[in-house]
Amino acid sequence: MSRSISAIPMPTESSRQSPYVLIAGRGRSGTNFLLELLDLSPHTHTRNEPNKLEGTRMAQLPGQWRVRDQDASIMEAHWDQAVHEAAFSMGERDHLAKAPKDFLRAIPRRLGLYKMVDGPRSRRILRTFIPSLRGAEWPLPRWIGNYRQLARALPILKINQSPGWIEWVLAHRPQARVLHIARHPGGFLNSWRNRWLTLQDRKEVRKLNYIRLATIADLCPQWAARFGDVEAMSVEESELWFWCYTNEVIYQAGRDSPNYMLVVYERLSSRAVEVAKEVYEFCGIDWTQEIAEKVREASADSPAISNSWQEKLSRQQIELVNRIFSESSISTWWR
Repeated sequence: MSRSISAIPMPTESSRQSPYVLIAGRGRSGTNFLLELLDLSPHTHTRNEPNKLEGTRMAQLPGQWRVRDQDASIMEAHWDQAVHEAAFSMGERDHLAKAPKDFLRAIPRRLGLYKMVDGPRSRRILRTFIPSLRGAEWPLPRWIGNYRQLARALPILKINQSPGWIEWVLAHRPQARVLHIARHPGGFLNSWRNRWLTLQDRKEVRKLNYIRLATIADLCPQWAARFGDVEAMSVEESELWFWCYTNEVIYQAGRDSPNYMLVVYERLSSRAVEVAKEVYEFCGIDWTQEIAEKVREASADSPAISNSWQEKLSRQQIELVNRIFSESSISTWWR
């Protein structure tokens, strides 16, 4: 691994059994919104996609789409340490905490030192003489954070596009709680096209999607039959099929587990305070009137955003959504 983790305390048997929360689902489905709402508590430490940070233990784990038998021993040996390191770290994908945190020292926060570590430009200067800040992820500096308090905080890790990991965690890690957020595929497709695809090379996206779906088809014959000819798919169709695969696998793994909660994005958008309270209770986080007011403020524009796809997608795109979605066992979520 390329980064130094010497500043992170070694895990104990007790810490290995400590609770943590995984936000799971597909990108462009409200995962950032849910992470933001959970970040409003002073008792949480939220991390955005630590699985995508190069050089970290979590990024090196196998089986994000499906944990095969030969991958299970690796997960068993390294998953807990990967979560532990993520829980004591910050990363370049993280969002700056907007609410006061129990584990952040008051004076450095008021002086803006926390923002300096989080900002890429200021961090480039700092890391010339603070080696621990080099890399995509770094231990929370002790001059900013209190590690004793950080150990008491609830880690919230947003892990997108990793149905295989979530399936494995639900089966093997009872201390983990999974928040599965799903957005209607029409809303997902509209957001994905406008907010992500327009910034990418469509040919490269199509190529990567083919590799991804072909790999899944090799691992899961039943999905190969549902996919059909992957090479004949448009980039939008291939993305919708991966949306379908991700959400179905996670739901099938968690629907009978007390450690699983489904959050439908459209319900969260239209009834944010009510749903956020349910989420906080599921995670074991204290709910206060102050947090309720912050949730209400943060979600003011959400209802209009969640329903706009019906006017923005073309007729052909809506037909594509309906064709794939009608075959899915999770279509009842939006009825």
